[in-house]
Amino acid sequence: MRKTMYFSMAALVAMGAILAGCSKKEAPQPENKDNIVTVCTTIRLDDDDATKALDIDYDAKVLSKTFAPGDQITVEYSVDTIMDLAVSDPLQPDDISADGKSAKFFYTMNNPDEGTSVSFHYPAVFVQVPESVDWSMLELQDGTLDNVEILDYATGSLPLADVGTQPVTLVNQVAIVAFTLKDATGANDITADVTAFSISTDSGDYEITRTSGPGPIYVAMYPISGEDIEFSATAGGKSYTKTLTGKTYASNNFYQQGLRMAETVTPSGITSPQVGQIICSDGKNYHHDALLPYGVIAIARICHVSGNNGLALALKDEEGTADWNTAITTAAAHTPTITGCTWKLATMAEWNWMANGLEIADFVWQGFFEAVGGDDLSPSHSSPYWSSTDYGYDGYNYCAYAFESIYSDGSFDWVSDFSHNYECKVRACLEF
Repeated sequence: MRKTMYFSMAALVAMGAILAGCSKKEAPQPENKDNIVTVCTTIRLDDDDATKALDIDYDAKVLSKTFAPGDQITVEYSVDTIMDLAVSDPLQPDDISADGKSAKFFYTMNNPDEGTSVSFHYPAVFVQVPESVDWSMLELQDGTLDNVEILDYATGSLPLADVGTQPVTLVNQVAIVAFTLKDATGANDITADVTAFSISTDSGDYEITRTSGPGPIYVAMYPISGEDIEFSATAGGKSYTKTLTGKTYASNNFYQQGLRMAETVTPSGITSPQVGQIICSDGKNYHHDALLPYGVIAIARICHVSGNNGLALALKDEEGTADWNTAITTAAAHTPTITGCTWKLATMAEWNWMANGLEIADFVWQGFFEAVGGDDLSPSHSSPYWSSTDYGYDGYNYCAYAFESIYSDGSFDWVSDFSHNYECKVRACLEF
């Protein structure tokens, strides 16, 4: 049974036409109240070849997305210029048509502003707060098509005047990627053995936990353009990593992505690393406030972890400043040497991964190194920090990327026009 409709007398004739076209169910009767509107809207799914899929003919790349009983949408509209939400009734079987590509959703709007634009969000769970899409829904997945069905977020809009009389076509707002994984040689497919798969981008991180079995591994992702991506996987008890640079996964598109992943070996002494831990002169990792063995000192603090590997920054800057080429060699020569680990000058992407790692683990740069006896990063316009990422020739000089400030969210203010000959600060990074 549908909710009762309340509407102004001037609109009753028009609303009657809306309801007549929307459902075979008996139209509700008006009562003596104003502008409380129960209507239904026909929602259609974009059936363009570029759209993604809940049912995929993998070889033919035939993609289709269909509505199912129980589905709901969130409807967003303004009331007194403030955005409000309505959630539709669960979809009934007889409201679905066109082989699942079209459905009639019933919902109630309370006092919508005249002239407002109405937005429709599917599935409803993605928008539970006005003007806020819950992208955290994408963080944990299981790599299956059934899971992708829940996460395949789509949206569309209509003017209030057209609501109930015109259909709206939803367009997908995420990219769906089907991943297949091989070892570094490319000869052995490891997809079926994968039980954990993680993806790290500047726009978000994804953790896929799955039961070993045939692939591909399907992941719904926030769209990215020209970003670096770090992948890690656990398969057959082994750890693998892969990095892609300048990658684009556009919304409303389906991709097949093959990865050749290098097996990683956990360095001796470093076990179950976590962001915030310290790596010490004995080559082991400890909690940041642990009582260290006699003669053992802290040398770096972990800022990023991917499986059993990661990045840690030295507790102090290298002495003085250095030009870019000297910075690279100085960072690589940092001591003490740790078996299985490499000192280096971090790339621009690695600095960003470390900043993201701290944010996820609820650490901030301020006080991060001082807390374990080190010196915090102190960039400035006159004294920035080098990365190892080259910019190239800018028309005047050969330049590289450096950062000269750290924002409150932990990210860096990157500058590309520092000449290789300019002297900047240097902080060595330990890759383990």
